[in-house]
Amino acid sequence: MAFNDKMYIFVDAKVVQLIQLQMKVRLNNIRRSLFMVALFALGACTGTDENRNAESNSDVKVTFTEEAGTSEKYMANIAIDGMACEMMCGSKIAGELNGLNGVKNTEIDFKGEGEVNFALVEFDANTVSEQEMIDAVQAIANGHYKVNAVEVKHVVEATESQEEEDKVGSLKPTLQYQLPNIFSVFTRLF
Repeated sequence: MAFNDKMYIFVDAKVVQLIQLQMKVRLNNIRRSLFMVALFALGACTGTDENRNAESNSDVKVTFTEEAGTSEKYMANIAIDGMACEMMCGSKIAGELNGLNGVKNTEIDFKGEGEVNFALVEFDANTVSEQEMIDAVQAIANGHYKVNAVEVKHVVEATESQEEEDKVGSLKPTLQYQLPNIFSVFTRLF
């Protein structure tokens, strides 16, 4: 019996070693797969197109609007081409914009690959300009991303008199009267 017990322990130990070896192989395959996926995602977001012509920043259309709000702030809505994903591309663009002195907050509105996507940026106009933000985005990954347009909105803090004028101006008296249906009048008569 002693020989058989040792044989079982020896076989069990070999089975455990075989199972551990199989688990290591599976983990290495999973690691390789994850590495390839990460490498592909990184390549999709940072690759450059050799046929892409670098256009000057003067081609970017910048519009300015002003509106009344609760507090004064500047908001830029930057239209960006060239984003393939929200995680890598969006976070890279948001990181670059947030790294600029004067940028308070950046949010990415990702519509999809091949679509025009947007970066919504709250910034201090005395510290950073819209041109600096355009340059920062277009400098990422050797010009991979292209800024199409920028809409800068200046929200001005409204005074109480402006708020009252807005309330009074929004009330417009209207006369609402509906003429009776002529057919219903005839049906009642006959």
